[in-house]
Amino acid sequence: MISVLMSIYNENLSWIQQSIESILGQTYRDFEFIIIVDNPYIGDEIIEFLDRQCENDGRIKLIRNEQNVGLARSLNLGIHIASGDYIARMDADDISEKNRFEREIQFIKEGEYDLVSAYKINIDENGNEIGVDLPIDRNPNKVLRYSNIIVHPLVLVKTEVLKRLNGYRLLINSEDLDLWLRMIDSGYRLGILKEYLLRYRVRFNSASVERQLEQYYINKYIIKLMKERKENGKDSFSIEHQREYIKNKKITDKKKRKFFYANKNIEIALREINNRRYLGSMWYILCATICFPQLTIDKLYNYYHSNLERYKLSE
Repeated sequence: MISVLMSIYNENLSWIQQSIESILGQTYRDFEFIIIVDNPYIGDEIIEFLDRQCENDGRIKLIRNEQNVGLARSLNLGIHIASGDYIARMDADDISEKNRFEREIQFIKEGEYDLVSAYKINIDENGNEIGVDLPIDRNPNKVLRYSNIIVHPLVLVKTEVLKRLNGYRLLINSEDLDLWLRMIDSGYRLGILKEYLLRYRVRFNSASVERQLEQYYINKYIIKLMKERKENGKDSFSIEHQREYIKNKKITDKKKRKFFYANKNIEIALREINNRRYLGSMWYILCATICFPQLTIDKLYNYYHSNLERYKLSE
């Protein structure tokens, strides 16, 4: 059986309805659906909708946090009460294809993986398609330290593995990347099914823009912890240590703006490189370098190492 974990925070009713319906309509029917509301002030219409869903489908377990505790704590609560052999992640604003669980459960068993993900189709806030993941053959066990190619809301993972690793750690963000790397360090196998099984909603809001620089530094912190584990067998993670690390980065509004502009340009440059338009990428690389040189270096370095297999190169 699969235990599906969904945390709801600030998604609107329409997105939540589409997301839940896509789970309840799965061709693979043997699952429980654990929905955690991590917002005590969420609208009454959403709670009424969720209550009706519980009454109509006994597979749904609804949990309401008394206060906002964040995604990592909410998911850890779900892991603790999950009774399935596998845990599937789902976000409350995405839409799963109806055969997602059927294909993922088959893939994880046949490949003898401990975790699997798949490809996604990106949609905007109105549900319009705006792009798809590139079908690139890359081994996540080799490239995750350079690029997080695991789509979190597409993950199917063995429950026993999550419990052995004590679930997600309480990072400010990117708790999923930290978990995947700890899995790899513990010898677990991760795989990616080359099928498009999720419509992933890209939300263009000021909060996500504001947190881009913070996430960049947290990702570097996670890689630092990974290197510590390789050298010492353990890392120095603690909530206080994480806060101190971010505080020392001296994040300012000006720094955020420069990072945002640099990130926008380097992403365009990498798309040009990916399409073999190398000359066209140079202007965007220059603009990114002027604004935030370290980001540009990191992005180019990580792109190269995460695409070695694609270009038939060897380290």
